[in-house]
Amino acid sequence: MMRHSRPTPLLLLLAACGAASAAEPDPLRGIEHETLVYSVRAWQGLPLFSFNLGTVTFTMDRDESRGERQAVFQALASGGVPGYPYVATMTSRVSDADYASRDYRNVRTKKGYKAKWLRFQANGADYLKTKHCKSPTLCHNPRHLVRREDGSPVHCTGCDDPAHYVWTLKERHRFDGPAADMLAALYLARRFDLKPGGPSASLRVLTDHELFAVTLSAEKEETVTVPAGQIPCLKIGFRAEVIQERPDQEADFDGFFGLGGQVELYVDKATRQLVLVHGKVKLGATFDVEVALTRRTVTRVPGAAPAGP
Repeated sequence: MMRHSRPTPLLLLLAACGAASAAEPDPLRGIEHETLVYSVRAWQGLPLFSFNLGTVTFTMDRDESRGERQAVFQALASGGVPGYPYVATMTSRVSDADYASRDYRNVRTKKGYKAKWLRFQANGADYLKTKHCKSPTLCHNPRHLVRREDGSPVHCTGCDDPAHYVWTLKERHRFDGPAADMLAALYLARRFDLKPGGPSASLRVLTDHELFAVTLSAEKEETVTVPAGQIPCLKIGFRAEVIQERPDQEADFDGFFGLGGQVELYVDKATRQLVLVHGKVKLGATFDVEVALTRRTVTRVPGAAPAGP
C-alpha cells in the first residue's frame, strides 16, 4: 500500500485524462481473447527461501451487455497462506468503442464472502459494498430465511451465503471526465507508447474511496527471465497522486496487486503485457512479493497484425 498526502498539483490530469500518448494502432483492438497466468511468491530476507501464495489469472474478452459491445477484463486470484485461503474474482467492463468505464466488481468467496462494486455513470461512480441482511423484522425476502431445528423459518443473522447479502451504498464519487478501476487501468495502460527517455503518460484511477492521477514512464529496457521465458521488457516507473479523497482520512493508493514500497514493474516491450512485478505487502509482518508471468495465450481478431507472442 502506498500513502500519498494531498500533493502539489503536478499531475492533476484534468486535461489529458488518460488519452495522452496512446499508441497507434491500438494493441487491444487486435485481441479477441487473451489469458495471462501469473505465479505469486513471497519471502523475508533471501528470495531463495520463498513460499507460494498462489496464482492470478487474467482474461480479456468481448461481449454484448445492455445493447453495447464491451471489453471484459477479469482477474481470478487463488491461493493464500495456511489457515487463510483466498479466492477472489475481479471483473471490469468498459465500452469497446471508447473504453469508457461501465462496471467493476470484486467478489471474494474465501476466506469469507465479501463483494465490492464501482458502478460508473456519466458524472462519476457509486461505490457499493455488500453486508449480511440484519433486518429480521423488516425483511420479507424468502431467500434470507433458514430453518430452525424444529423446521420453522427464521431470518438468518449471519453467514457466508451470498444470497443473504444486500448491496449498501458507501460513497458517491462525482467528477467530470473518464476514470478507470485498477484492473481496467492495467489493460488501458498498454495503449501508451512508452519509450525510455520519451514522454510519460497518465490516466485516472478510481479506488474504493479516492480518485488518483497515475503517471507512467519507461525507465529502461531490460530482458527479464520468468517462468514464461526470457522476455525483452520495459521497466515502468509509476507515480500516483490524489485528485479527490475522502475528507475524513488520508488517501491510500493500493498499487498493482496491492503491492507497496519501491514497486518494480516490467512489461513486455512488444505487447505491453505485464511480465513481472515486485513490491512489498503486509501479511502480519512485511514480506517481499513477486508476481511473475508463467503462461500466456492470445487469440487475435482475424486479419489483425500480431504484436508479439
